[in-house]
Order: sequence, then structure tokens, then C-alpha cells
Amino acid sequence: MTSIKFNNIDELFECLQPNEKETTQYLRQIIIECIPTVSEKLSYNVPYFYGQGPVCYLWPGSVFWGKKRSYEGVRMGFVQGKELIPELNYFSLEHRKNVRCRDFVGISDVNVDLVKLYLFDAFNIDNKRTFNKTGKNPLK
Repeated sequence: MTSIKFNNIDELFECLQPNEKETTQYLRQIIIECIPTVSEKLSYNVPYFYGQGPVCYLWPGSVFWGKKRSYEGVRMGFVQGKELIPELNYFSLEHRKNVRCRDFVGISDVNVDLVKLYLFDAFNIDNKRTFNKTGKNPLK
């Protein structure tokens, strides 16, 4: 799936392999249930989730980055991951400076409690960052 440009999430799901589709939908549902105010849009041809700014994304392995597939399953990443719960190391920085990621081959790989913990932390950080920039509390 190298040069397909998706217009919406449904088009993306139509092209995914069954296991990637199931895993992406599962993780997407966790995100939406945890953070009901989240907004979602396609960026780089994959679902990105926004609070005040980009917070996390889901990248199915069959949606190439450039011209190659570099992993199996679905990668979940946190844009400002360097600020998240480093001692747990469930999501890893690896060789990256900011983004923490983890690859899920199937839904059985997902530790829902840890994913939720990271999501809550990421959206907390996102809200604080906006508060610090504007001087106003975005929750009021």
C-alpha cells in the first residue's frame, strides 16, 4: 500500500489487513473512550488524535512511511512522548528524541490499563502546555 491517499478514516479501514484493522479500531476506541473530547483527523495518511495540539497517532504497518514497511501490526505513538512516564517504559523512545512508540501485532498485545495511563498523562501534558502558553486554564 505505497501510493494510496486516503480521504477519511473509513477509506483507510477498507484497505487494512483484517488483523491491522481490528487492532487499529480497538486502540482507536480506547482513545475515544478515555478522552471523549479528542478530535481525530488523518495526518500522514494515518489517524492522529488532538487535544490542544497533536497528542498521539495510530500507524498501521501496511501504511508505508516513505517507500517501505518497517514493522508488523499497528504502531501507537505519542508526539510528546519524552515527557511521559519514563519509568514504565511500556512505550519506548528507542532512537527518537521526542516520540514514544509501541508496536501491537494484535489486540492481545495491548495492556489496556497501561495504554490508558499513557493517554491520560499525554492529554494532561497537552492541557498544561496550552495553559502555560496562554495563561488561561483550557479546562474552564
